[in-house]
Amino acid sequence: MGVLDRNGNGTIEADEIDMAVVSLRKLDRNKDGKVTRDEVGGSGQGSSRRSRGRLPSLSSLDKDSDGKINKEEAPERMRENFERTDTNGDGFIDSKEFDAVLQRIRGGQRPGQRPSRRPGGQEPGEGEGGSDQPRRPAPKEDAE
Repeated sequence: MGVLDRNGNGTIEADEIDMAVVSLRKLDRNKDGKVTRDEVGGSGQGSSRRSRGRLPSLSSLDKDSDGKINKEEAPERMRENFERTDTNGDGFIDSKEFDAVLQRIRGGQRPGQRPSRRPGGQEPGEGEGGSDQPRRPAPKEDAE
């Protein structure tokens, strides 16, 4: 529904219905005349499961259907890092830049942040003293 609900109000209105064909054609990334689950980004599971924690698609954010996101179309959190995300400095986030954002989100990395590594090139949890178990804080002593 996100692709068709261009203004994001939760209702597909008459003008959005009129633009449905255009929106659906944009989903057909390989231009074979068919829209597959992979192109939509769905897994075939129930819609309630897909909507929880699901990352937006470029087309769902691209309100003017120009194939890129301008700062006004960007969600608030994306606006905060817009200049860093817009790596080519053209004032838009294109599909390549958007894909990079999704990769960072999936990897837990922030824009401009390097992958988490410890000194010596070790990943957290590797080598001596590393642990992937949480450490408990020292018990507080009562000050009397």
